Amino acid sequence: MNSTQTARRLFGYLRPYRAGLAAGVISFFLSSAIEPLVPALFKTLLDSGFKADMGFPVWLVPLIVIGLFAARGGFGFCGAYLLNWSTSKAVLTLRTDVLGAVLRADAALYSTMSPGVVASRVINDPHNATQSIAGAMTTLLRDGFTLVALLGYLLYLNWQLTVVSLVTLPALIYVVSGTITEYSSHCQVPIVHKTGELSVEQGGLSHWWKNTSKKPVVLISADIAADPEQHGM
Repeated sequence: MNSTQTARRLFGYLRPYRAGLAAGVISFFLSSAIEPLVPALFKTLLDSGFKADMGFPVWLVPLIVIGLFAARGGFGFCGAYLLNWSTSKAVLTLRTDVLGAVLRADAALYSTMSPGVVASRVINDPHNATQSIAGAMTTLLRDGFTLVALLGYLLYLNWQLTVVSLVTLPALIYVVSGTITEYSSHCQVPIVHKTGELSVEQGGLSHWWKNTSKKPVVLISADIAADPEQHGM
């Protein structure tokens, strides 16, 4: 069985709880949609200079700020909770199926596998598999929606300046899940990158990445603009 078939079977255990997953995705989307409202509010305040004719009482400003942060945190918590709830239910179902398969297995199984290893397969492996998927999904949904929301707000304010800023950005590498080691010409010792870290490629940099662990690593690499110092890129 290849990795695609394995992933399809794992997602099959999440299908009965797709309502919770959908609610979690919506919660992350709402949490990210609040992100542009905070700079939009402060833009209005700074442009107007806290005048009395802003269109709303000044004393409402701290309440609005607290409310926005509370709503963002609440939606973020709901998204993480619903996603963890769905994956926990899927883990329980997966453990039940694995335990049933172990109980129905031939006695010869225990001649090649100790009872401790079997117990580990039933208890730890389903949890590790689903948690890896859930962690990657949470990171992608939370950070991805936030990036789209803030980028959309920047394009709304001044799309020309936003495009110029994007063109001048260097290449970026984002670690979605796992741990990976970078060997760089700018550093004499290996650099360990963990989940959630962002690496920026500077001009004249020579480096290569290696997965030194036994777990898979998911990266997002974006070469936004060609580097004039590196021909052919």
